[in-house]
Amino acid sequence: MYLPCEAGVTASSLCCLRHVRPLSSVFYTPVPLALRTVLRVGSAMNTHMILEAPVASAEGATRRQAAWHPVCAVSELEPMWGEAALIGETQIALITLLDGRIFAVDHRDPVAGANVMARGIVGSRQGRPTLASPLYKQVYDLATGHCLTEDGPALRCYPVRVDDGIVQVQV
Repeated sequence: MYLPCEAGVTASSLCCLRHVRPLSSVFYTPVPLALRTVLRVGSAMNTHMILEAPVASAEGATRRQAAWHPVCAVSELEPMWGEAALIGETQIALITLLDGRIFAVDHRDPVAGANVMARGIVGSRQGRPTLASPLYKQVYDLATGHCLTEDGPALRCYPVRVDDGIVQVQV
């Protein structure tokens, strides 16, 4: 969920990791207390992002409810190339095909454990779109996440939709 704030955060500044502005250029004043529950400051990459608020379950414990999150404009994605994005604590890879279809998968390689899948090799097998790991070259079906080269762990897939030119991913 996108929440406007006084610090100048916009939907376009939340898109793919390569477009996120450094923390020092955005926050020149303290974050208002009301926004601290939904605003998280990234430490490793010195970035910022919007998170959804936790939802209380019937047992009283808090959990995150799966929701649609805006990631970037469709026009910012290049066909046959992956883009990494961060939604909350989840790193995803957005893959766009030549026909305009967009897939969202885990950015973490299930075999190597490295966050590299956005730099994977996009292709197809028997008419189905695939993504090969850039490290060990396991090939995954983009629609199901099933490993096609061996009996290995599957790649997690996320639902994607486009609303008014904005790519949204359900996490």
